[in-house]
Amino acid sequence: MSADLFSAFIGCNLFAGLLWGLTHLATKLMSSAAGRNLAWLALFLNVLLCAAWLFGPILADHIDSAYCPTTITTIALPPWAGPALFLSWAGGAISVFMRAALGRLTANRWLQRSSPLRPRDLAKLRASLHAELQGLEVRIAAKGDALAPITWGVWKPVILLPEEAYSWDASRLRVVLLHEIAHVRRVDNGSQLLALLVCALFWFNPLLWLSARRLEAESEIAADDLAIAGGVKPSEYAQELLALAAGLGTHRARRFCETAMVTRSTLEERLRTILKQRGSRGELNARSLMAPASVFICGVIALGLLASQLEASSKRQTTAQPSCLPP
Repeated sequence: MSADLFSAFIGCNLFAGLLWGLTHLATKLMSSAAGRNLAWLALFLNVLLCAAWLFGPILADHIDSAYCPTTITTIALPPWAGPALFLSWAGGAISVFMRAALGRLTANRWLQRSSPLRPRDLAKLRASLHAELQGLEVRIAAKGDALAPITWGVWKPVILLPEEAYSWDASRLRVVLLHEIAHVRRVDNGSQLLALLVCALFWFNPLLWLSARRLEAESEIAADDLAIAGGVKPSEYAQELLALAAGLGTHRARRFCETAMVTRSTLEERLRTILKQRGSRGELNARSLMAPASVFICGVIALGLLASQLEASSKRQTTAQPSCLPP
């Protein structure tokens, strides 16, 4: 195994751990769920940037070495260790991607078998939610396989409701759609896809999986805030959320790439936040953006220092490489 590749591998994971600690502390000082969600998103952006920054030049050098033989410092390992490490990493990454792909295929199959809401009801809903939709084109349908309201898609968002939605009163339907439309407006599915990509590449790092859970939890709370800011009383919203959770029975909501309105892992935290929160809810402002921006900037600075240290170490360990062009 190349010493540069091993150093970049270790450095990227240490960087992720350092950034997790910084983000964890920063979010403890933030009152805005949208700001906390953005801080965790900044962590994933920084880790992805770190991977591209550190691994990109190393992979390019390995490709160049196929045309221009050079002396590369390696770490003494048994002959089988390198392929075994690569296969174990690739197997974990592929399993994460396959699970996500299976989830998306399942959701699309539900959509194909779903029925759109009655045109009259849909027209009334779109009229009452005109301000929240803000010109967004969202497909709304219902299907019995969906145990809880879910949404997926970035460019062509879809909101899929349980089949029981046909019997819901206008109040519950409005609460549910306000929450799901908030996810669409915030592009939470795109954020979770980014987190999924990073977690797949570094599937062995538990801190990144914890970060993904916090990203999802804060996105749910932020969507709750936007729904309540749309004119729903917090007590009424909490009551509807509990009713939806009770409807799940002993089943678990199916969760893949999409966001589900009701998940047991975040229900208690969300109810506590809904009933206790005071002050402004909803959109980000300049004050709530300061902490996520600070996390991102500190991450970029730390990444620059890490890259410079690895580059200096690489220059000390490797021999001078002759310049040549591929034939």
